[in-house]
Amino acid sequence: MEFVQNVMMFVLSHMIPILMNPIFWIMVLLVVLQSRQMQQRQKRIFGAVSYSIRDQLLKAIFYGMIGGFIASTLVTLFGITINHLGFAYLWPVAVVLMMLNARFLCFAYAGGLVGASSVLFGWPSIDVPQLLAFIAILHLTESVLIYISRDYGVVPLVVKLPDGRHVGAYLIQNLWPLPLIALNAITVPADQLVSLFAFPEWWPMLPTAIEMPDLHVLAYAALPVVAALGYSDMAIANEPNDKRKRSAFGLAFYSIGLLALALLSAEVTSLQLFAALCAPIGHELLIQKENEREMKAEPIFVHPDRGVRLLATVADSPAQKAGLKSGDVITRLNNVYIGNAMDMDDAAHVMVANREIEYLRGNKLYRTHLSGEQGDPYGLILVPHGNETRYAHLEAEGVAVMDWLKKRGGKKE
Repeated sequence: MEFVQNVMMFVLSHMIPILMNPIFWIMVLLVVLQSRQMQQRQKRIFGAVSYSIRDQLLKAIFYGMIGGFIASTLVTLFGITINHLGFAYLWPVAVVLMMLNARFLCFAYAGGLVGASSVLFGWPSIDVPQLLAFIAILHLTESVLIYISRDYGVVPLVVKLPDGRHVGAYLIQNLWPLPLIALNAITVPADQLVSLFAFPEWWPMLPTAIEMPDLHVLAYAALPVVAALGYSDMAIANEPNDKRKRSAFGLAFYSIGLLALALLSAEVTSLQLFAALCAPIGHELLIQKENEREMKAEPIFVHPDRGVRLLATVADSPAQKAGLKSGDVITRLNNVYIGNAMDMDDAAHVMVANREIEYLRGNKLYRTHLSGEQGDPYGLILVPHGNETRYAHLEAEGVAVMDWLKKRGGKKE
């Protein structure tokens, strides 16, 4: 336990200076640009926004710090070094895969292919178990961030399903800048080694394959790195937080399994090819299963038989301040009972000082008052009526290169 505490303090002491790294703030700028783009999409569809860029930025930095601490601590505890991870090969492969599909820009795919090539052909010369363990730790960290981020990067949308229906949905887009501590293994004369704290006999759990001259030992130096993790999903048949939880648990299960395979393959080298192939195949199966489940289920952001369902509230509006949430069904507004969207329009134009709203949340009926002056907008974003002119298309995923070739050739689907 003392060793774990020492590692955590070691990570914290080296993480703070990374916040002064210009690359870290470039990643923060990307978060701002992403949030602004999502706001513009909201304005085009609803004419209003449901969050502030400042809140999104602060959440990205806060959660990114948590993610950086988790990933750095696990990397250090397992003794994973950057010496033979093969980053020079991972990035080119990841870029090529991204040309096939943007979501392939993930080390699970590139790392699995590079690892399999190393096992089969001996090129490139990398430490396959350490690479797979590093990928597993990054995805395990991502699963934690997905779970705890809640309303960060959650944007209401109107989408058109393949069957032509207009339904409400939530786009979830997260980008977390990570201040990451990596280990760099070097050889030093044994009589010159100075250690900050004692290491247990079981450490490192994944030894690095570095040849050492006589009378030399391995020393580990902290290497500050700015990294990033991203998550993108669509909630149509589930509330965003429910969608997050299921995605997080699925990704955590995948990560722990891949980490176990990495540790096992370090002892049983014949398992390294199987472990390397499990990285991309397992990741793809996880995504395909989740997408299929979401598409086959019935959308929940649609109007009920009586009343109107709330999709979101405008930032800092009376509705948001009153505590109204996504999924609430409004049954009465300004003493006017709401049967459908047309009734809602009529009730919203009633000029009264006492603006009372009645709504169902689950099976419970609530009443509250909307603050603000008489005539102020309520800030309600309702699920679609079905005749919206602005919406996002929900289509089957294609291959980016094939779509480009079709456009160039004038072909149509």
